[in-house]
Amino acid sequence: VESWLRRSVVPCALWSLTLPLLPIAEGLVLPGGVSLPIVGLERSGQLIALLWDLRLERPLSQVLGESLVALQWAEGLEERALETFARTFCRNPNISLRTLYEQVYALQSPPTLGSPAKVHVLSWRPLSELIPAQQFLARHQLPVGFFRLWVGQSLEGEVVAMTEAVEVAPSGLLGHPSLLLQRFGSGEMFLQSLQGF
Repeated sequence: VESWLRRSVVPCALWSLTLPLLPIAEGLVLPGGVSLPIVGLERSGQLIALLWDLRLERPLSQVLGESLVALQWAEGLEERALETFARTFCRNPNISLRTLYEQVYALQSPPTLGSPAKVHVLSWRPLSELIPAQQFLARHQLPVGFFRLWVGQSLEGEVVAMTEAVEVAPSGLLGHPSLLLQRFGSGEMFLQSLQGF
């Protein structure tokens, strides 16, 4: 499924699984082997690094460790590095990141692009595992957010991905989740894409 998500029939939908993002990089591998399938800027100008947590045999502690590695990496990036990523992603060596941001969001670019950084983790784990992890991250004020992911098929045969933010209030209680829905195309195309596994 991870492979299918990366080569989705509607690739732009991948950039809206947690928040609508301006894509600047994909498929990055950080030191230590941490893989970042998606890196983008949200409307506020903050950098979002997205991780998959789709292999449930991996301990959650490993996923938390990878998210902190990704956060440390993202926080160390300067705007010049982000522009280099965007130029490579867009295959345009002359593109300006600020111009791209202003075209996509129809807003004046903020004074600093990319800061502060956040990490979003798309996970298939149950809430009973994700809530304590999110409470730990909230207690330590770490900008890492878990999102539960479901992939299914609609009555019309479309493949649909839903994400739910695991939100924890400052009191440590579970917040009100918000669901995001993305349509990816026909179920038949989805099933054909899985035949390679």
